[in-house]
Amino acid sequence: MSIRGDIITRRTYSRIKDDGTPETWANIVDRVIRHQLWLWERVGRPNRRELEELRALLISKRGTLAGRTLWMGGTPISQSREATNFNCSALQVETVHDMVDTIWLLLQGCGVGVIPMRGTLNGFLRPIYDIQVIRSTRTDKGGRETNKETWDPESGVWTLAIGDSGEAWAKAIGKLLAGKYPAKKIVFDLDSIRTGWGLMASRVMGGSVRGTRSLPRPSPPSPVSCRGVRAPSSPASI
Repeated sequence: MSIRGDIITRRTYSRIKDDGTPETWANIVDRVIRHQLWLWERVGRPNRRELEELRALLISKRGTLAGRTLWMGGTPISQSREATNFNCSALQVETVHDMVDTIWLLLQGCGVGVIPMRGTLNGFLRPIYDIQVIRSTRTDKGGRETNKETWDPESGVWTLAIGDSGEAWAKAIGKLLAGKYPAKKIVFDLDSIRTGWGLMASRVMGGSVRGTRSLPRPSPPSPVSCRGVRAPSSPASI
């Protein structure tokens, strides 16, 4: 493998092993072969001779599998969330549930092409100009993994406390689209979320956790608004 190829492989497909060192190309091949074996065992008796032929092609770099499989194949998360093995998808977005599915697929690393459809998606009762973001001070994982939503009709404050999990982030978009409170203020409470830039466990997605640091701060003049399935009119629009 050339120096350039080694750099690309290390950056793109090599996962961090339990001992803290990156996978070699042989380690990557072993992992994806285990993944292929797992796939075949689900549908019948695997052809081990063919698997060894595939291994030889991979080791000699005369053939390859999909890039997503090189990265995610053989990991527990790829077996429980099989969307992690797909590069792209397409959805017709018609309901709040469709939007949650869209965000969930994106969080699995699967690109999503969206076709907005006339359906049950609609906007807030009115634009919300007062936006508060409570930043997290956590330095590690371990926060609440589910969302908490509160509505105070007296003050007109709608609070959405987002949990530290992919499920919570996806469902938070659904809560924003489903909420029909006459809110004067919306509070995004991110206190349960790790601040970011730590390494994720190799058994999960791998890579680093961006956390909340990269989220933009809302600009006061821009309201949070939702106008059905039409394109947002400002960066702060949802």
